[in-house]
Amino acid sequence: MKFHQLFLIFASVLLAAPANAVEQPSIVWSIVNRNRILSDEAEEQRYLVTLKNYLGRAAKAAACDPRRFKDSRPIRTTDLSTCRTKSQYPAPTNRQFRTRWNPVTYAYDSGYIARDRSAEVREVRLGLTAGSARERTTIGHSVCDWWIDANKVATRASCQGFLTPVTLGEHQIAVDIVRGDQQAQRIPQTGAQEISVNDYLIAVLGDSFGSGEGNPHTFIVGEGGNYLRNRPAMWLDPPCHRSLFSSSGLLSAYLADKFQHASFTLATFACSGAETSEGVLDPYYGRETAKQLQAEWWNTGGNMDTSTTAEQFKGFTRAMIGQPAHFNTAQTPAPRDISSQLQQLQALLCAPGKPCRAPDAIVIYIGVNDIGFTNVVTKLVTGCKPKACEEAVGQGIKSGLDVVESNLSKISAELKRRGLMPASPSNVLLVTYPNPLTYQVKKRILYCDWRKASIAGGENFLGVAGTFLAIGIRKASAEWAEHRLLSPLNDTLRRSAADLGWTVVETQQTALGHGFCAPGRWFQIYPESQEKQGLIPTDFVPNPDGSGRKSGGIPSGAMHPNIFGHLNVEAKISEKVQTLFNLNGAP
Repeated sequence: MKFHQLFLIFASVLLAAPANAVEQPSIVWSIVNRNRILSDEAEEQRYLVTLKNYLGRAAKAAACDPRRFKDSRPIRTTDLSTCRTKSQYPAPTNRQFRTRWNPVTYAYDSGYIARDRSAEVREVRLGLTAGSARERTTIGHSVCDWWIDANKVATRASCQGFLTPVTLGEHQIAVDIVRGDQQAQRIPQTGAQEISVNDYLIAVLGDSFGSGEGNPHTFIVGEGGNYLRNRPAMWLDPPCHRSLFSSSGLLSAYLADKFQHASFTLATFACSGAETSEGVLDPYYGRETAKQLQAEWWNTGGNMDTSTTAEQFKGFTRAMIGQPAHFNTAQTPAPRDISSQLQQLQALLCAPGKPCRAPDAIVIYIGVNDIGFTNVVTKLVTGCKPKACEEAVGQGIKSGLDVVESNLSKISAELKRRGLMPASPSNVLLVTYPNPLTYQVKKRILYCDWRKASIAGGENFLGVAGTFLAIGIRKASAEWAEHRLLSPLNDTLRRSAADLGWTVVETQQTALGHGFCAPGRWFQIYPESQEKQGLIPTDFVPNPDGSGRKSGGIPSGAMHPNIFGHLNVEAKISEKVQTLFNLNGAP
């Protein structure tokens, strides 16, 4: 660089910041409790600390698989279900989070969302910042008179961390710094500092990929570490297996942590097992019905709690889901206790005779259950070959895709009819499904095949039992599932989103190389799901003496994303949301 260029740069610095310049203090502010689904700021921080610790433990647990170190021992000795111990991979937390979801009323707290946005109030934290240590010390020994919209809201209050409620929208803030007997110093020197207090309401509809199936807040707990069913896994919402460790729960936490001048209100109704019809458009049984929850909470393992009567269990189950408990057997169909997700959203955001408060964005995960996800996975894990798989479930997939396309149009129409459509249809985000069937060797993406048990990519979905029984997902079947099920479903979602003006969130390629069989997998296998949340009992049969027994079991968390899978899906959704809300570059 030439001398005259250096001189110009140096001169410009001198002119911009003269030696006798004193940096004026400035007002800084942030919204308190920005992740509003958590009850308060303290609980919000506990969630973030819990998440950070959980991710660290989970990463260490994944490293216990010797195949990460090119160990060639057979799967029987390297399966994560046998190498992981409870101390290596504990639950995220040992107590529930305090949230604004009320399991007794089976609804969000009445004060959670104001149906009239102009009536929403947020608490903000005001303070001052200054460049020099001397100025910061002076401010620390001063008191402040705070002004909001030309009204004095506090006299001789703290200059740091002052809390005050404000409505959403634009406001003007000023402060008088009082230093002893000196004349008060007004900040800013002229006028007032303009701030914009924002809240973004994000609704979530859909199935288990949206609810967070497989990722409970606490894992099942039993006596002596034997996982007897003393206490089942705990969720934000037990009937739907709804979790704050879902991609939408992580989305709300991430945005709230990153952006200090906005709050994020999450209203998730996603429910494991839901379809476009049963679940979103129409009432639904739930992932667990009242009688299944009854069986979950009954102490089994030969240690019945005879002090707890069947009547007390009825009351408890009512508290769990806000509906009458059904002590019927498997022969009697359970009623569809849970209202449609659209109806629940309308009840939250609409008042009779008044316009609804439409969400700022709606995130939808739906479609895989319409095409028979459970049936397909069952066929795959029992080793069916492509031809046999096609004969068994091919027609169901084809007809299911037609249903998905038709019902997505109905969902769009219902959102409009009920006054729940965001300001722009593009603020409806339709999430595609990630691929759980691949692993990576160097730069090659390969399909899972349980028969390659001694190398990466040979993890058996059924764990040791599957290897012992010589059944599992084969390479040819995994490839068939991608081309016959996953890709056509995601193509249907893309086509529907384009027709409806919605935004697609692409995740199909996100998980490539991290399928259920990969050492660093983002999806859960059967034993892992069983250790975290056990099996859903298919029935609870009461005995005349008030005791009871459960029967059957459903591994509902298997083949679903784990915390790493949800984090990576969340990253894709977050990119879209920040663009839609124009948050890029915001403080």
